[in-house]
Amino acid sequence: MIVTDSTLVGYTMINGTWGLQMALFIASLFNYLINPSPEYNSAYTEAVQKDINFLREFEIPITHGLLMIMCFITNSERIPYEGLK
Repeated sequence: MIVTDSTLVGYTMINGTWGLQMALFIASLFNYLINPSPEYNSAYTEAVQKDINFLREFEIPITHGLLMIMCFITNSERIPYEGLK
């Protein structure tokens, strides 16, 4: 997902293709499975470490999974319903 700054409409999000989101989804799962408990900087507090772990475990894979489904639906030629897209 690329977030760009535009002076006319504020922020614009470009989600890419469903293949890109699938690759990012798999990469985020792979990152968590290969390194489930990374070493953190000693300046991080316990709360910050828990927030980072929650981000790695749930937020990033779920976000890329949902974006993958959304991009697949909107870019599919097989789904003729423009109202759904």
